Amino acid sequence: MSRVDPRFEAISRRLTMLELMDPGPNAPPEGSESPFARAERFVATYSEAGLRTAIREFGLDDKLRALGIADFELRITEEDPFRHRLEVLLADDALRDRHVMDLRLHLSRVGLPGVEEHADVVIVEWLLMQNPRGAFSKERPRLPGQRAPGTGLGREVAQLLMLLCRRVQREALITVPERFHLAELYRRSGWLPINLEEEHALTDVLAATRALSLAARAWAVERGFVRDADGAPFTYHPHERVMPVSERLERALAPGGFFMLREVLRPPRAYRIDVEALRRSLHDDPVDGLDPDVLEP
Repeated sequence: MSRVDPRFEAISRRLTMLELMDPGPNAPPEGSESPFARAERFVATYSEAGLRTAIREFGLDDKLRALGIADFELRITEEDPFRHRLEVLLADDALRDRHVMDLRLHLSRVGLPGVEEHADVVIVEWLLMQNPRGAFSKERPRLPGQRAPGTGLGREVAQLLMLLCRRVQREALITVPERFHLAELYRRSGWLPINLEEEHALTDVLAATRALSLAARAWAVERGFVRDADGAPFTYHPHERVMPVSERLERALAPGGFFMLREVLRPPRAYRIDVEALRRSLHDDPVDGLDPDVLEP
């Protein structure tokens, strides 16, 4: 079963490769080399004009305008034939960091554990999404590692990445969330684990901290206030998560699929959170938008 929203599926089917590869008004003059061969294209497919068409057709331009982002530039960089970068930047030189999005993809081939087979995949090496003009608030408090609030467009971007994966004939997206709250968000969005031991630990910590908001839980982990039965702070170890796009990998990652053959049943590990220590820490070293006395959702 497709994980792509039917509305996005319908829009994707409407968009032709000619539209997505459109070199735009800056194409070379008639009689020169083919403009389609010369235009810079993201993952050798999407020209700047094509990306702007996709942004408009999928409704992202309206959502960006609602964030106060009406005028932006796109920067496409091919670091090598397999590594590609797309930057969305505010057209405002007064800002220290103009990035609305910074996306770095690696087209790769990975071996599948337990079988002598490979899969062509898209590795999301880096994905930053932020509103440089936004301000942190109680509705959107600062999360670990953030310099500006997020855009709230994570779901839409994930959908577009799945469609991109199909366009370039890849079977899955792979990423390694670098922080605990990112792993939680990817998990909520249906990205599947490969390292089941680390996934068990994530499940246990989420269960122990379920009374906290996402931001409070993130800072509790970040500052070492989630501890095991021996009193040792929980440490998040970044691990791979996969979004299957092909039916083959969907089956492989399903319960009973060959990726899951090595799962070992074990009792949950007991973690506890020192809420009062977290409150004191947040009073002493405040986090924008997070009230130390209101840590619940």
